Amino acid sequence: MDSHELWAWLIEATLASSAAVLLVLALRRRLRRAFGPQLAYLLWAMVPLAMLATLVPKPPATDAAAAPMLQAMILPTALVDAGLPMAQTLAWRPWLLALWLAGGLLFALRQWHRQIAFRRGLEPLLPQGDALRAHAAIAGLPASLGLWRPQVVLPADFQTRYDASQRALMLAHEHAHIARRDLQANALALVLRSLFWFNPLLHWAARRFQQDMEMACDACVLARVPAARRTYGAAMLLTQLANQTPPLGCHWGQGHPLKERIEMLSQAPSTRRRTRLGAVVIGLALSAGAYAAWAAQPPELAPLGTAPERPAADFDARVKYMADGEESGRIVISQNFGTRFVLTDAGHPELPPLAVTVTPVMHVGMAYEVQTELLRASGPEPGPRLLMRDGRVTSARVETANGGGFGSVEVAIAVEARDIKAAQAA
Repeated sequence: MDSHELWAWLIEATLASSAAVLLVLALRRRLRRAFGPQLAYLLWAMVPLAMLATLVPKPPATDAAAAPMLQAMILPTALVDAGLPMAQTLAWRPWLLALWLAGGLLFALRQWHRQIAFRRGLEPLLPQGDALRAHAAIAGLPASLGLWRPQVVLPADFQTRYDASQRALMLAHEHAHIARRDLQANALALVLRSLFWFNPLLHWAARRFQQDMEMACDACVLARVPAARRTYGAAMLLTQLANQTPPLGCHWGQGHPLKERIEMLSQAPSTRRRTRLGAVVIGLALSAGAYAAWAAQPPELAPLGTAPERPAADFDARVKYMADGEESGRIVISQNFGTRFVLTDAGHPELPPLAVTVTPVMHVGMAYEVQTELLRASGPEPGPRLLMRDGRVTSARVETANGGGFGSVEVAIAVEARDIKAAQAA
């Protein structure tokens, strides 16, 4: 993945993950009431799935029914050396990528420092059964810590503050975190927050993610001992809430709305039928979210027709032409860099022709500048100026005025150089 592909993926993944987070935040409470905390917690998988979906390329679009009404005229013009000025205007992109890397590294180091500081604050740790006991009654304990060899850490007053039944429930809660791989889920959330440190929505959602994780773990324990709800709630009330917790850990007393957690204890256990229905609903929601993120990407173009072959051409351009929202046709054009070609639509003669000029961009890898123009009777009217990578689809839309009315011309174009080295040297 080169710098342009990385830049495009960051934008696509940020938009996809933000949409997924907003959807999860809108549905989490409703799904929790309908199907229980454990299934509602699984909805958070939509965020990484949406990011991964943006890495899956879409297949070329094949629409054989589209009418090939698109015509291309080649208008030889002087070479347009717009590459260097365009490269100068894009010189900030490498700096932004460097800023992204530096910001992600600093965020990850800060979280690691918090983790190390919290762990050192627990020492010395003394064995106590299948867990470890801290030297002080630290807020938030007991907790499960560690990725490779997770362990349960208890406060120093664990034996005196809680009775035997409460201690058993709290230990079951922390062991459930370990068995459910919640520590690894926290680590994945931290990786995503480090990669997308510039997205405040992910940081804001992280706390809600941990709340849902704790409530799902509560439900997991109570599903085994449903008669212990009152004892479980009493243990919560005896625990000091921790406002500052390490990023890689699951805390019994993590500072989140205790009222919601207590209210959850009063809910009736989910029936098998409701659980199965919830699993289907969550599965469909995850599939739909991943598909939507994938489908939002621009498709590759499949041509319906070809222009006359030009053996000495620099590039092949696959073009899809849209007039007033309707596809007119697709065509492959072989042309030289800096030479203008004109697209006309026989089905919409009232729309002015669209001229397109492609030139390579210097110093930014294999990329091109695409300049569009509307050729009106009164003279050419400049349209959108695009930057695109080799083989990737980019689209431009131009609004047109036609005798008091309005229309639009839209073109999607993918350019592939025949000789990459020659194009880079151009």
